[in-house]
Amino acid sequence: MEDSKPAGWHADTKGKTHAWTNGNAVLPLGDLLTTDTMALLSLSIHAAGPYLVEPDAQTTMMNQYA
Repeated sequence: MEDSKPAGWHADTKGKTHAWTNGNAVLPLGDLLTTDTMALLSLSIHAAGPYLVEPDAQTTMMNQYA
């Protein structure tokens, strides 16, 4: 696990096998998804939310991904 975390990841994971997010974390895959390659991403959810989202932020997110 990296020492510096992308946006949304908590940095207090030293010596642990898992990482916590704020519910809206970036997962940079870099060049892993190029043409003519296969990849497998596996996630284990140990706990979830509730994550509170401000109404304006929720509308913005829905517009970006809709």
